[in-house]
This record gives sequence, structure tokens and C-alpha cells, in this order.
Amino acid sequence: MSIFCRKCWSRRLGEMWRIWKYSLGAFSDEKTKEYDNIVCVVRTCIFVSILSTNTMIIAGNIRHWNDVDYTTQYKEMPRGDYR
Repeated sequence: MSIFCRKCWSRRLGEMWRIWKYSLGAFSDEKTKEYDNIVCVVRTCIFVSILSTNTMIIAGNIRHWNDVDYTTQYKEMPRGDYR
């Protein structure tokens, strides 16, 4: 039997889903057992949105890391009445 057989792959995906589900939050209530997968999908969506937002913020910071032009000469403003 191959490692990549459909039965083994399905079992591994089920095990990975169960581990992911419990890593996002413990599901120990028997009354909400039928909603565990839905809660896990919602929490996964929240996690992905937070992760993508943070990735974009960090990418923007890296892109504009040394974006200041220090070679420009700034002229001094004359003192006077500014209206």
C-alpha cells in the first residue's frame, strides 16, 4: 500500500484538521460538538485576515525603510510676519 493512497491521505487530513481545530481553541463542550467545525472555519478566517494584514504592514515598512532623501537642501525660512 502506498503512502499516497486515498484512505491514508484522508485520514491524515482528518487528523491535521482535528489538530488545527484544537490549536485554535479547546472544544470540550458536548452541547456544541456539532458546531465545532463551523467555529473553526470562522476562527481560521479571522486568523488569516489578521495574518495578511500584519504581512502587508510589515511589507510596507520594509519597502519604505530608507525612503527619506537626505541630499535635498532645505532653505531657511526668513523671519517675518506670516499671514
